[in-house]
Amino acid sequence: MGSSGKTAQNEGYLLFITTIALVSVGIVMVFSASAVRAQEVYNDQNLFLKRQMVYALMGLAAMLVTMRLDYHVWYTWRWPLLMVAFGLLLFVLLPGTGRTVGGARRWIDLGFFTIQPSEIAKFAVLVYLASLLKRKHAKVDSLKWVFLPAVIVVGTAAVLVLAERDLGSPAVMVATFLVLLTIAGGRFVHIFSFASLSLVSFVALVAIDAERRGRILAFLDPWAHAQDDGFQLVQSFIGFGVGGIVGQGLGEGRQKLFYLPEAHTDFIFSVIGEELGLIGTWGIVVLYLLFVCLGLRVALRAKDSFGSFLAVGITLMIAIQALLNIAVVTGLAPTKGLTLPFISYGGNSLIISMMSAGVLMNIAAQQTTSRKKLVR
Repeated sequence: MGSSGKTAQNEGYLLFITTIALVSVGIVMVFSASAVRAQEVYNDQNLFLKRQMVYALMGLAAMLVTMRLDYHVWYTWRWPLLMVAFGLLLFVLLPGTGRTVGGARRWIDLGFFTIQPSEIAKFAVLVYLASLLKRKHAKVDSLKWVFLPAVIVVGTAAVLVLAERDLGSPAVMVATFLVLLTIAGGRFVHIFSFASLSLVSFVALVAIDAERRGRILAFLDPWAHAQDDGFQLVQSFIGFGVGGIVGQGLGEGRQKLFYLPEAHTDFIFSVIGEELGLIGTWGIVVLYLLFVCLGLRVALRAKDSFGSFLAVGITLMIAIQALLNIAVVTGLAPTKGLTLPFISYGGNSLIISMMSAGVLMNIAAQQTTSRKKLVR
């Protein structure tokens, strides 16, 4: 086997091991964070553990398939995939179809499984952007041929997801698009204009919604709102503070005992901080950094521009979501309702993230030896 094959094989193995390590940590921490609540509410302390293990097995199956599926098929399927994603985003908004939880209407309940269209939409939009930048890279600074088509697709997806009362997923989509376009060499005026419009839209959405205004006020001064909108963030702070350097020990955390809402989903990083301490949280950060470094290395060595854009897009999507989640639970960003990729409880996020990691591994398997720019 030549150096190219060995390099691709090593990177593929490292990506696989890193992904499995994150998922394994997630399974353990989901059980730790949810056991007491599951016992009290559902009389089965293993309920969320069993579900997460099933989701992980489904994600593993999806990852093994996409590892072996030539990533160029996503280029061929870009339009059907996008239409399915948009169709699901519209369907969940129809009266009597979407499942509402906590005021957000984000799920289609199939009985045995729930579909979250926003997770599918994030991947579909990413595939579309990678294919657009491949086909029109020579015109990447064009308003007509690249910027407007991309904005229409990203904007439509973001608006539909916002209608579900989900602010986090649109933030991930928009941020990924802006960074991807910057890397591709898009015009600064286009990027700055869309970033500014997105920021203004965010401010407007907060201004017209009392619940979102409350979250912003709680973010600015959580202790002043410790009994209402700032309760979750304050409990998260307490968890990190009690955890210290080495933590209270796995399973010994107390904030998950009905003090910290969403302990096994959005705020699982806080449980990690309390039980495993600063050492544990930095261990998770290191795993994400390793994933990002490997993903960008794959993008640099991909054999064509579509592979490069798709690899960097997948890496950005996971990295940005992880960064936003960690920023929220540590009080560096307002609450958005985003899961921690590979770790938080939830089937859709875990399966799509593992499937995307499999696509990244397939790009690695076909990479070249020469280092180059992300695009040609």
